[in-house]
Amino acid sequence: MRLGLHAVALTAVLLLPLAAEAQRAVILVRHAEKRYNSDEPAVPLSEKGDARARALADLLKDAGITAIYSTRTIRTQRTVAPLARELGLKVTLADQREPKELIERIRKDQPNGVVLIVGHANTVPQLLRALGDTEEVDIPSSEYDNLFVVIPNESAKPTVLRLRYPIKEAH
Repeated sequence: MRLGLHAVALTAVLLLPLAAEAQRAVILVRHAEKRYNSDEPAVPLSEKGDARARALADLLKDAGITAIYSTRTIRTQRTVAPLARELGLKVTLADQREPKELIERIRKDQPNGVVLIVGHANTVPQLLRALGDTEEVDIPSSEYDNLFVVIPNESAKPTVLRLRYPIKEAH
């Protein structure tokens, strides 16, 4: 009987997004710490950034992510590389300068998915607005631990959670 209740509950959860015809969730993060302070596309992650990328993979490996989108910079791609490897997903490179177009593309390509987008301090707030968030979001240049979970709602503004994900300290 217990298994039957779990199966019914799981079926209901899985069918709910189909009725809404929207992503179950969109998760947005800024890239991890850079090796040096430059906005050049080839700037890699620092050691701390590599540790944060691993922390992100540990955090999201069981979140049901179905697609990962990144800008073309090395730092964004390396931020999601451990998670992409863990999940066996290809990272889709996308231009975030037109956030509404990217969100439309994601809605078309991943209508029922859980999507992770890694961007920059200036693109993540724009993407949040394109997803329907009306709150003003600022990500200071010194912050790399923000994680936003957006739960779409076709009849109202989305639910947006702003979380932090720390790096595990070595003991």
